[in-house]
Amino acid sequence: MTRTPILPWLVAACSVMVALMLEPRVGVAQTASQPTSLDAAKKQMERGQELYMQQKYEEAAAAFAAAYTIQPYGAFLYNEGVCHQKIGNNDKALAIFRKYLAADPGAPDAEQVRHRIQRLDRPHSPSTPMPALSTPTPHHPSSKRQARTS
Repeated sequence: MTRTPILPWLVAACSVMVALMLEPRVGVAQTASQPTSLDAAKKQMERGQELYMQQKYEEAAAAFAAAYTIQPYGAFLYNEGVCHQKIGNNDKALAIFRKYLAADPGAPDAEQVRHRIQRLDRPHSPSTPMPALSTPTPHHPSSKRQARTS
């Protein structure tokens, strides 16, 4: 297993932080009490995780999709895809997993996601159940890259 060098991630994170600090502000200065897009994405992600743990996969998928709309972080796509897979919406799951790989082709779990796509995309008859997939835990974006389970 190859390890992803941390330096490019640190450089990217610092670049984003500098860009956000230099962003021109118009109107009222933002205070600590005003929510940011990161706060809103985090709230949706936490809501999605709660719903996932309650096995409300359709609602969880919507929460992860909302989080991705607010803050395009790949783990939100992955989690949304898992939710669709759990409810048997394999076409939607496939589309989302493919979008995940297109957005981050070098993701540390890209190979596992490709295998998941192959298993979902494989034609199977109703009498031949699809191989079971382990139940993944939704991923939390607070740690930049977490290994995903298959």
